[in-house]
Amino acid sequence: MVERRAGGEVRVSGRTLTGPVMPYGDVSPDFGERFLPGAFGAVGSVDLNLQHDPSIIVARGATLTDGPEALRVRATLAEGSAALSLVRRGALRGFSVEFRPTSEQRSGGVRVVERAVLTGLALVDRPAYPGAGAELRARGDRGGRLGTFRGSVPIGKRLSCRCAPGNCTEALFEEEAFDGVATKAEVLAVVGDYANAIASKARGGVRFWKGWDGALEYAIDVPNTARGKALVESFDSVPLIARPVIDVDASDVVVADQLATYSRAEVRALTIGATDASEGWPLLRRKRGADDDEPRPARRRWRVFL
Repeated sequence: MVERRAGGEVRVSGRTLTGPVMPYGDVSPDFGERFLPGAFGAVGSVDLNLQHDPSIIVARGATLTDGPEALRVRATLAEGSAALSLVRRGALRGFSVEFRPTSEQRSGGVRVVERAVLTGLALVDRPAYPGAGAELRARGDRGGRLGTFRGSVPIGKRLSCRCAPGNCTEALFEEEAFDGVATKAEVLAVVGDYANAIASKARGGVRFWKGWDGALEYAIDVPNTARGKALVESFDSVPLIARPVIDVDASDVVVADQLATYSRAEVRALTIGATDASEGWPLLRRKRGADDDEPRPARRRWRVFL
């Protein structure tokens, strides 16, 4: 039986896509399984299709590289192709493998896939390990950043609010509020105000995805600039939070008793600042390195069958 699992984020530089196809060692909460390093054996190349449709090939001979942490892929799309446009717009965000297990065992209630035959590879709209969701890298990017901040906007929780309509002092985001997952083409991450922007969604420095509990998860790359260095120094000294600036006109919101309840929320920006009380907002976390866009282990859930 052939099975399908979504792997991880897509990164694009020019026309070249790279990213993890299957992370090793992570247990899926949904399927209770994990893959051992080298489970797919020696796989040199494979054609990349669209959404597991073998009739739609978007790249021939995608190169696969196996490592101790993940099976990774590198593929080049045709200039002007619809698939490349969809990746750049964030509509296609991950890779997904088709495989047939040949050796597996149970360990502590977890299915451990020891060996598997890779039968196909697809470019899909929603990866299981969404490092954020899709990431767009500009040409010439060489990881010139100091690290990545990670945070979330919780659902079903009363939060201190500074941008709600009327005289609201709190906001609450319902379960479906972020089903669109920040659809605006441009969302800025700013320190204090718009004059101090450090990253943008359009340039790939801000990425969004919906977490396993419905929360809006996000990643913000910190640039290796004077402003970025000052922000990192602040993070090392005081707690930081990032509040979303909501486009009220593009959202669905009901206001009652100083509480704004959003059934659909459109994010315009993320404002980063220091706080002595989080007021319901999760504190920012920082990760480092070029491959730090994996979701937090406790929140990993998505495994996609297409």
